[in-house]
Amino acid sequence: MTKGSLEVILPVQNKNENKTRNKMNKTKQKTVARRKGYRLLENGELWTTGRYAYMAGYVSDPGNIDNAIDNHEEELRVSSQAFLANYEGMLGNRKK
Repeated sequence: MTKGSLEVILPVQNKNENKTRNKMNKTKQKTVARRKGYRLLENGELWTTGRYAYMAGYVSDPGNIDNAIDNHEEELRVSSQAFLANYEGMLGNRKK
């Protein structure tokens, strides 16, 4: 690296992430319901869509997909708030 250049650090992709995404793409399950950013398979698995898709949970009744999505998004909000509160607490000790 030369003086004045920037080093770009890319996130390391987890090997399991590829397996999970490939598992979803290779599955023969029929999609029974879709919402923006989500799809529900006939076996009850609720998946996010997009490049980094992951299984968001299970839904026993396809009519409950909206509630399942709301619950998943609420869990994400709560966990991210908890993480940020913890992270900000660690940074608070380092302030001048």
